This record gives sequence, C-alpha cells and structure tokens, in this order.
Amino acid sequence: DVAPPPSLYGPVATFLAWNRIPARAVVGALSYLSFPLIISLLDDATQNVEGDTLTTLVNTFLPGVSIVLGTYFSLTLSILYDRLSRMQRTVSSEASLLAVAFLNLMDLFHDDPDAAVEGAQCVADQIATLVR
Repeated sequence: DVAPPPSLYGPVATFLAWNRIPARAVVGALSYLSFPLIISLLDDATQNVEGDTLTTLVNTFLPGVSIVLGTYFSLTLSILYDRLSRMQRTVSSEASLLAVAFLNLMDLFHDDPDAAVEGAQCVADQIATLVR
C-alpha cells in the first residue's frame, strides 16, 4: 500500500492533512476568495505611485519572482517524479520477488496440493494489496 501513514493526532488531523482533498479544497477556495481583496489592497497601495515608478518596480520585481516561482515549480515536479520512479521501482521489485516466491512455493509443495493452494493464496493476497 502506497498511501501515507495515518496521523498520530486522530482522524480529524488525517482528514485535514495537506495531501488530502479537503485541505487542497480549502487552500484553493481561500486563494480564490482572497484574490479580489489582495487586488483591492494592491490597487489602493499603488494608486499614488507614478507610472514610471510603477513600471520600474514591476520590471525589477517581476523577473525575480518569476525565477523563484519557476524554480519552486521545477523542484516540486522533480521531487514528484523521483517519488513516482521510486514507487515504480519498488513495485516492480516486489512483483518479481512475488513471482519467485510463487515458483518456490510450487516447487516446495508439489506433493501437497492443499498447502500449494494456501501458499498461492498468500501470494495472491499480497498481489491484491500491491495493486490496490
């Protein structure tokens, strides 16, 4: 199972964890609802600024912010891709080990069909857990 471990702080903390849908919905809703307020505050703050000063401010501030946010986005994608790659390698390794375990079980219990079925069921249960 590749799900994150449960929270030590109870079901409410697990429900509102940063990687769950409710927390993401709250962040998205707050961002969406706070945007008009932020624009209004910035409009009030820059209303008395002359056009050339505002242009200079934007021209010096915007490239730096773009680089920082681009780097943050790139780092996030890199971390997620590495995590996905590790999970794929782990699943592939576990699947091959299960195949070897199954072959060893069949070889070990070739004279006892009931034990072979029970061993194969254990491997099948692990495969069901793996693909869940």
